[in-house]
Amino acid sequence: MRKITLILMLLIVKAGYCQVVEAFNDADILSEPAWFASSTGYYVVEEGRLRSNSVAVNSNFSISTANTLATNCKWDFWINLKFNTSGANYVDVYLVSDKQDLRSANLNGYFLRIGGTDDNLSLYKRAGSLSSAIKLMDGAPGITATSNNILKISVTRNLDGLFTLNYLVPSVGNQISLGTVQDVSFKQTGWFGFYIQQSTASFFQKHYFDDILITQLLADVDPPKILSASFPDSLYIDITFNETVDDNIASDPLNYILEGALITTVNKITTSIYRIQLSIPLPTGKYVLKLIAVSDISGNMVPEDNSFSFFYIRPFTIKRGDVIINEIYANPISVGGTSETEFVELLNTTGSYILLNKWSYSDLTTSYEFGSDTLRPYELMILYPLNSIQNFNTSRSIGLSKWPTLNNDGDVLTLSDAAGFEIDKVSYGSDWYRSQQKKQNFHSLELIDPANICKGIQNWIGSKDPGGTPGTVNSSFRSQLSDSKPKIISVSIIDSTHVSIQFDKYMDSNTVTNFLNYTVNNGVGFPVASIINSAEFNSVTVQFGVSLENGIEYKINISGVSDCAGNIADGKEFQLYLAKPILKGDVLISEALFNPRVGGVDFVEIYNNSRERKDLQQLFITNKHAQDTLLNLRQVSLVQQFLDPGRYAVLTSAPLIVEGQYNVLINDPVQVALPSFQVSSGAISIFSGGVVIDAFDYTEEMHIPLLKIAKGVSLERISFQLATNAKGNFTSASAVAGFATPGYKNSVSTDGASLKKQFKIYPKVFSPDGDGIDDLLTVSFSFPSPGSMGSIDIYDDKGVLQKRLLKNVNLGTTGTVVWDGMDEQGNLCKIGIYFLKLEIFDLTGSRSKYI
Repeated sequence: MRKITLILMLLIVKAGYCQVVEAFNDADILSEPAWFASSTGYYVVEEGRLRSNSVAVNSNFSISTANTLATNCKWDFWINLKFNTSGANYVDVYLVSDKQDLRSANLNGYFLRIGGTDDNLSLYKRAGSLSSAIKLMDGAPGITATSNNILKISVTRNLDGLFTLNYLVPSVGNQISLGTVQDVSFKQTGWFGFYIQQSTASFFQKHYFDDILITQLLADVDPPKILSASFPDSLYIDITFNETVDDNIASDPLNYILEGALITTVNKITTSIYRIQLSIPLPTGKYVLKLIAVSDISGNMVPEDNSFSFFYIRPFTIKRGDVIINEIYANPISVGGTSETEFVELLNTTGSYILLNKWSYSDLTTSYEFGSDTLRPYELMILYPLNSIQNFNTSRSIGLSKWPTLNNDGDVLTLSDAAGFEIDKVSYGSDWYRSQQKKQNFHSLELIDPANICKGIQNWIGSKDPGGTPGTVNSSFRSQLSDSKPKIISVSIIDSTHVSIQFDKYMDSNTVTNFLNYTVNNGVGFPVASIINSAEFNSVTVQFGVSLENGIEYKINISGVSDCAGNIADGKEFQLYLAKPILKGDVLISEALFNPRVGGVDFVEIYNNSRERKDLQQLFITNKHAQDTLLNLRQVSLVQQFLDPGRYAVLTSAPLIVEGQYNVLINDPVQVALPSFQVSSGAISIFSGGVVIDAFDYTEEMHIPLLKIAKGVSLERISFQLATNAKGNFTSASAVAGFATPGYKNSVSTDGASLKKQFKIYPKVFSPDGDGIDDLLTVSFSFPSPGSMGSIDIYDDKGVLQKRLLKNVNLGTTGTVVWDGMDEQGNLCKIGIYFLKLEIFDLTGSRSKYI
């Protein structure tokens, strides 16, 4: 390759365009051209390259060759410094010198320092001593801060003394310009060469030089042209020409036309960069700048049709939510050995172009910084791992060299602008799919409504199809009311000084942490602190300086809190109550189902036997006997949940199943992970504060003997006045009541007013015609004690059986049965007189009939 280069160089020499050409192919530095070293043996040619050979510590030495080109010329050379440069280890390349020995104490010329304290490239003018040299141009620091610095350097100087400096790192491939500087102090030269400063043995014989070419510049016959345009702000445009232009012409505003804007002034920044000032700020859009009469210093005028097109994006103040995370694909599918890849979709929610330069996208461990990327108005942009580029052929996607891996079970993703301001943040979890099937079958997470980003988990769902919808409208998109007010869904006491408040959506942290938005009566006043305790910003804990007392009802007023869209929640008062400790006998076991129907579940009913409200959060339940205290305990409620005096609560693992199989008339069941209960016999105990509050030892034999099938039939407590385990205090729930009474008074209860045997039938005349008036015949009954069995039959006036309402069923202590006028075949009976026959019997053999 060097031989070919040398042939080309020799041809150029022959044509008269070069002064110095050296590739060191002949290993001879004494001729063609001749090099003069400051000390013999300090330089050698090794493998076709000039190499330093001095082993003197803290020394300097030089080598030079004759050269007469100082203006209208170009210097090109290759250099390799195999060490990290410093203030004691660098190379000065003398482009212009009036002395052969570059170490001379008094020398006039220009040199390019490679290395030094800042590890950069710097152009100096020297007029006398080296210490008096003046820096003319300075490159960025760190250029030579590696252990192997390979550079190709090109310097030009025109007739006006304008230096232009460029360098190239071959491993990178892009030529970099250090700019221009003008100086006319020295226009003649006699020598070109290298001056080396080295310190210790670590730097010996590590300087290499090659491919030196010093040539005249060809005559300039090309007109100037604009290379680029930049924008300090919307009122200014900085245009960069490819060469020095005539300042008198280039500074005249009349020599430029910008469609859609008026140019007021044009000012010179450098010999090739000019700043255009506009009369009004430039809007975002595509523009064409026409040059009317601009020329370079050689007089080459731009053609009449010369123009430069550019697209300007007007900066605007970015705010949270202008760009949002719109889709997350954390669990990609793999089919037939071909894997899809994770991706995150961004959405520009504005009508403006948004520059992403120096923005960052990150999770908790990895961060990626954007380059000069742009989001168009309302555009979707896909982010993906750079090594998965084959999966994304759209131009509106960015491969990230540092990819924040998406965790399947959840992660925190943050998008921030160049100043570190948080533009969007998503803290997703696996429950956001809202479907186990979608979670496990490679669906993406989609934002439902981009206009309502304040709902957290409520505004996300799994995509309808596996793989998601990258680059297109989300499959789950639907518009929601982004101006809806947030709601306070619960207020509960944590302890005597802390109260938890739950909201239904993302809340504005500034308002929910402002303790002036909360106040409690009865002398408590404002809280002393308010703390966000959820990544979704939908939960806050307020702390009071005054303790709430047990058994006293307080009211907390909440006002002025808003969501992140500025919607203010309606001010409301909520009751606060810190229940007194539950004592033995305060809460009693009232009913138990331990042998459920097929598809059914167990339940335990408890009763507040005290005169005070009790907190179920204080209560625990177990399937152990009272003597086996604190074994297998299950907390009844994880949050405050009150049971008023004289009220019932049903504890079950599946409330919906209980509600579907029985009549739950008053309170909704409390969901509890109940321990398992044996069918034949077992124990149910409730505890509070480590103390047994009540215990029930049951057996299947407690059911009434006449009961044919016990499955699905609960044991009900007869009286709260008797001890729980008093003999006969639990028996089967009545069939009339549906074999269980979860949540309300037991069908076999004898508490309250004294009962006597009685029957009532009303109305005496009924008309089942569906008009809502007397459509049903009601039969009610009561007994002084449980255990009565009964049958009820309907006969017509001829004594023919028409309907059997009950047949040998447990009636309990009270009950009601209705007849809708239908016979056994489901047909409506004829108008007429009917007789009702009641037959009652019990285990003692007593039998009664009523007609």
